Amino acid sequence: SAPFKLFFVITTATVILLIFVVLIIHFEGWRIAFYWNISVNRILGFKELDRRQEEFNYDAYVIHAKLDGNWVLKKFTSLEKNEHFQIRFCLEERDFEAGVSQFEATINSIKMSRKIIFVVTEHLLQDPWCKRFKVHHALQQAIEKSRNSIILIFFHDIQDYRLYHALQLRRGMFRSQCILHWPAQKERVSAFHQQLVMALKS
Repeated sequence: SAPFKLFFVITTATVILLIFVVLIIHFEGWRIAFYWNISVNRILGFKELDRRQEEFNYDAYVIHAKLDGNWVLKKFTSLEKNEHFQIRFCLEERDFEAGVSQFEATINSIKMSRKIIFVVTEHLLQDPWCKRFKVHHALQQAIEKSRNSIILIFFHDIQDYRLYHALQLRRGMFRSQCILHWPAQKERVSAFHQQLVMALKS
């Protein structure tokens, strides 16, 4: 009968719509939540700032796993020594003030830095301090300030689902010029440095 057919069509359409919504939330919920938070901040008056006009002590605060500390210190200090780039990083091993707790020093460093760099390695995915604390404050800055304020440098080819599972980060949260890969070949390091400087200046 006609009423039964109409009921069947409405029920089927409703079920299909619910399945579609559930799938969207499951696979794209992180993106919806991220941009929702950005939109709320815009509506409430926290406009995206041009951080190039602000004054900072550092061009970027470098977040890395404790086990990668020596490598990060060596690579980033060598980049600072290049007078052509004229950039300065905040490196925990060198710049954290003695006598200040790591909690307070991290927050202060984020505030004093124009950008935040994540050196993404297998060690970082397992680092409990980064997972529990640093990522939260970095994302808060991205929401309140600008999606350009975070730069991801991948030392390994890490799949997006692992990045999200460990750090609640996804490549889709950030602009393409802020997602870099450390080159395996030495002859490409110079080009990588240029890309990093462009990301820092963006």
